[in-house]
Amino acid sequence: MSVILHYWRISVISAVCLHALPVAAEVMDKEATIPEVWAWALVGAAAGVLLPSYRWWLIFVSLPLSAFIPLGNVLECHDAFVGPAIVREAGVSYVLQCHIALGLVLAANIAGLLLFLRRRKGARIS
Repeated sequence: MSVILHYWRISVISAVCLHALPVAAEVMDKEATIPEVWAWALVGAAAGVLLPSYRWWLIFVSLPLSAFIPLGNVLECHDAFVGPAIVREAGVSYVLQCHIALGLVLAANIAGLLLFLRRRKGARIS
Protein backbone atom coordinates (compact mmCIF):
# COMPACT_ATOMS: atom_id res chain seq x y z
CA MET A 1 0.00 0.00 0.00
CA SER A 2 2.83 2.40 0.77
CA VAL A 3 4.34 1.81 -2.70
CA ILE A 4 1.06 2.79 -4.41
CA LEU A 5 0.76 5.86 -2.17
CA HIS A 6 4.37 6.80 -3.01
CA TYR A 7 3.73 6.59 -6.79
CA TRP A 8 0.51 8.54 -6.41
CA ARG A 9 2.33 11.36 -4.58
CA ILE A 10 5.05 11.44 -7.24
CA SER A 11 2.40 11.59 -9.98
CA VAL A 12 0.57 14.47 -8.32
CA ILE A 13 3.77 16.41 -7.66
CA SER A 14 4.92 15.86 -11.26
CA ALA A 15 1.58 17.00 -12.66
CA VAL A 16 1.64 20.16 -10.55
CA CYS A 17 5.22 20.97 -11.56
CA LEU A 18 4.57 20.35 -15.26
CA HIS A 19 1.43 22.45 -15.13
CA ALA A 20 3.45 25.42 -13.90
CA LEU A 21 5.94 25.32 -16.79
CA PRO A 22 5.46 27.88 -19.57
CA VAL A 23 3.88 26.52 -22.71
CA ALA A 24 5.44 27.24 -26.08
CA ALA A 25 2.26 28.10 -27.97
CA GLU A 26 2.53 28.34 -31.71
CA VAL A 27 0.67 31.18 -33.33
CA MET A 28 1.75 30.86 -36.94
CA ASP A 29 0.00 27.53 -37.45
CA LYS A 30 -3.27 29.50 -37.10
CA GLU A 31 -2.19 32.44 -39.29
CA ALA A 32 -2.07 32.70 -43.06
CA THR A 33 1.22 31.82 -44.71
CA ILE A 34 3.08 34.30 -46.90
CA PRO A 35 1.84 32.68 -50.15
CA GLU A 36 -1.74 32.79 -48.82
CA VAL A 37 -1.35 36.45 -47.91
CA TRP A 38 -0.15 37.29 -51.42
CA ALA A 39 -2.74 35.09 -53.12
CA TRP A 40 -5.58 36.87 -51.30
CA ALA A 41 -3.94 40.22 -52.04
CA LEU A 42 -3.66 39.49 -55.77
CA VAL A 43 -7.26 38.27 -55.97
CA GLY A 44 -8.40 41.34 -54.06
CA ALA A 45 -6.31 43.63 -56.25
CA ALA A 46 -7.77 42.11 -59.41
CA ALA A 47 -11.30 42.60 -58.08
CA GLY A 48 -10.33 46.09 -56.95
CA VAL A 49 -9.23 47.09 -60.42
CA LEU A 50 -11.94 45.38 -62.43
CA LEU A 51 -15.11 46.17 -60.50
CA PRO A 52 -14.68 49.94 -59.93
CA SER A 53 -13.40 50.43 -63.47
CA TYR A 54 -16.69 48.99 -64.76
CA ARG A 55 -19.05 51.03 -62.54
CA TRP A 56 -17.93 53.63 -60.00
CA TRP A 57 -20.33 52.49 -57.30
CA LEU A 58 -18.87 48.97 -57.31
CA ILE A 59 -15.98 50.28 -55.21
CA PHE A 60 -18.39 50.06 -52.29
CA VAL A 61 -18.63 46.34 -52.99
CA SER A 62 -15.06 45.59 -54.00
CA LEU A 63 -13.25 47.51 -51.27
CA PRO A 64 -14.78 45.73 -48.26
CA LEU A 65 -14.65 42.33 -49.94
CA SER A 66 -11.10 42.63 -51.23
CA ALA A 67 -9.65 44.24 -48.10
CA PHE A 68 -11.32 41.90 -45.59
CA ILE A 69 -8.60 39.20 -45.42
CA PRO A 70 -5.53 41.50 -45.69
CA LEU A 71 -6.97 43.87 -43.10
CA GLY A 72 -7.57 40.93 -40.77
CA ASN A 73 -3.93 39.90 -41.13
CA VAL A 74 -2.73 43.41 -40.35
CA LEU A 75 -5.04 43.72 -37.35
CA GLU A 76 -3.76 40.42 -35.97
CA CYS A 77 -0.19 41.67 -36.36
CA HIS A 78 -1.10 44.70 -34.22
CA ASP A 79 -2.92 42.69 -31.54
CA ALA A 80 -1.41 43.12 -28.07
CA PHE A 81 -1.16 39.38 -27.44
CA VAL A 82 -0.83 37.80 -30.88
CA GLY A 83 1.35 40.48 -32.50
CA PRO A 84 4.55 39.89 -30.50
CA ALA A 85 4.17 36.13 -30.98
CA ILE A 86 3.84 36.60 -34.74
CA VAL A 87 6.99 38.75 -34.81
CA ARG A 88 8.81 36.19 -32.66
CA GLU A 89 7.81 33.22 -34.82
CA ALA A 90 7.61 34.66 -38.36
CA GLY A 91 9.73 37.76 -38.10
CA VAL A 92 9.22 41.37 -39.04
CA SER A 93 9.14 40.50 -42.73
CA TYR A 94 5.78 38.75 -42.26
CA VAL A 95 4.28 41.86 -40.69
CA LEU A 96 5.77 44.05 -43.41
CA GLN A 97 4.42 41.83 -46.18
CA CYS A 98 0.93 41.86 -44.61
CA HIS A 99 1.01 45.67 -44.65
CA ILE A 100 2.26 45.79 -48.25
CA ALA A 101 -0.46 43.34 -49.33
CA LEU A 102 -3.13 45.56 -47.76
CA GLY A 103 -1.60 48.61 -49.44
CA LEU A 104 -1.70 46.81 -52.79
CA VAL A 105 -5.39 46.02 -52.39
CA LEU A 106 -6.24 49.60 -51.42
CA ALA A 107 -4.16 51.04 -54.27
CA ALA A 108 -5.81 48.68 -56.76
CA ASN A 109 -9.27 49.84 -55.69
CA ILE A 110 -8.24 53.47 -56.09
CA ALA A 111 -6.68 52.68 -59.48
CA GLY A 112 -9.92 51.03 -60.62
CA LEU A 113 -11.90 54.09 -59.62
CA LEU A 114 -9.41 56.35 -61.42
CA LEU A 115 -9.68 54.19 -64.55
CA PHE A 116 -13.44 54.64 -64.51
CA LEU A 117 -13.13 58.41 -64.07
CA ARG A 118 -10.54 58.64 -66.84
CA ARG A 119 -12.68 56.63 -69.23
CA ARG A 120 -15.74 58.70 -68.37
CA LYS A 121 -13.85 61.98 -68.85
CA GLY A 122 -12.45 60.72 -72.16
CA ALA A 123 -15.93 59.85 -73.39
CA ARG A 124 -17.19 63.39 -72.77
CA ILE A 125 -14.33 65.00 -74.67
CA SER A 126 -14.79 62.93 -77.81
